[in-house]
Amino acid sequence: MGFLLKLFTGNPLSMLWIAGGIAAVSLSIGAGGAWTIQGYRLDACKSEVRADKWLIQGLGNQIEQQNAAVKALEQATKNAKAKGAKATEAAQNTVKTLQSEVDRLAGLLKQPDRLSRTCADGARDARIGLRP
Repeated sequence: MGFLLKLFTGNPLSMLWIAGGIAAVSLSIGAGGAWTIQGYRLDACKSEVRADKWLIQGLGNQIEQQNAAVKALEQATKNAKAKGAKATEAAQNTVKTLQSEVDRLAGLLKQPDRLSRTCADGARDARIGLRP
């Protein structure tokens, strides 16, 4: 063994080869460990990406459902506005009709012969149109 030790330590070129070999073995061991650890990190990142993808798909589905609900509410609002406009128009027509009736009755009150009549006269006029 002393011969080998003297051979290796006595020749600087052989020392260089030994140091290079040790460095290569150390590098390969370290690189193998680093490769394994980076593989674990890569797997973890891939699983996070998969989880994020599922989350994004779920949120996308929720957004689509909310958009459909918003469209339904917009349509319901349009229908309600149209219904309200029709009801407003009907009420305005009723007001116009009632206003013309009020005007007619006010005109009847302004006639002097109507004011001098009694209740008996009104009852008699009402019975005229009835069947005997």
